Amino acid sequence: SSPSTEVEGFTISKVNPNAKPQAVSGIHGKTYIVNGKPQVALVWSALEGASTYTVAKSVSGGKWKVLGTTPNTAYIDTLPSKDSINGYRI
Repeated sequence: SSPSTEVEGFTISKVNPNAKPQAVSGIHGKTYIVNGKPQVALVWSALEGASTYTVAKSVSGGKWKVLGTTPNTAYIDTLPSKDSINGYRI
């Protein structure tokens, strides 16, 4: 399938209450079926100075929920909501 248009990303490398987070770029999402279950694989470009990335999901425009953090520029959502729009941000 083609990359998702519902993916957006923001992150910050260290806490600064006056700073605006830099945008993560090159975010792509792809849905796969593994053992009969859907998964969404997310990948993005590295942000200089970032040591970890926090991945969050919104289902059908609802509240954002953190899925986890990763030091990598990739994450797999193993529990996407079926029959809903899954929006992601980094």
